[in-house]
Amino acid sequence: MTLFQRVRNTLRNPHLKARRADVVRVSDGWLDSDDIRPLRLADRTWDVWTYLTFWFSATSTVSTWYAASSAQALGLSMWESIICAFAGQCLVALIIVLNGRAGAKYHMAAFGVFGAWWPTFNRAVMAIVWNGVNAVQGGECFYVMLHALSPNVASFKNIMGSGSALDSGGMLGLGIFWLLTCCFLIIPVPRFLIADSR
Repeated sequence: MTLFQRVRNTLRNPHLKARRADVVRVSDGWLDSDDIRPLRLADRTWDVWTYLTFWFSATSTVSTWYAASSAQALGLSMWESIICAFAGQCLVALIIVLNGRAGAKYHMAAFGVFGAWWPTFNRAVMAIVWNGVNAVQGGECFYVMLHALSPNVASFKNIMGSGSALDSGGMLGLGIFWLLTCCFLIIPVPRFLIADSR
């Protein structure tokens, strides 16, 4: 059995398929899944505090620090860089809130049933790119932490090759970051709460 056949058989596993609502015809099944349907009431566990802490954690990342330091390199002061980063995050939050208003109030897709394919595809591609960026940055952070704990990390034998962007120590940091990230994938999003206020 080839690799392609094994992947195809794995993807056909009924346990991997999203559940459809009972009222949906089989021929229309591709239009309905748990991913595009509004959350069940039992899964709506996030409150205002959860959303605020989620946004704070999403915007207080190494990438934001890179943006602020780049603005300083272009001549802005520290406070101007911070204000620009904060204003940019507020503008993005406003656009996202306005885009999600129809879904939050009327429980329907903002782009419609067929139009939802574009944001879904766009989000999938951007998630792949952004996950790569965050993985490299997180790997660098772990490498710095490992180097601070044991400077011998810098003298690991480089088995990555001379043309690689990472050396062995950097790859170790990337691997640790990736494994820790994968551990969080087992937590369902509705249960991923910073602190349950109830």
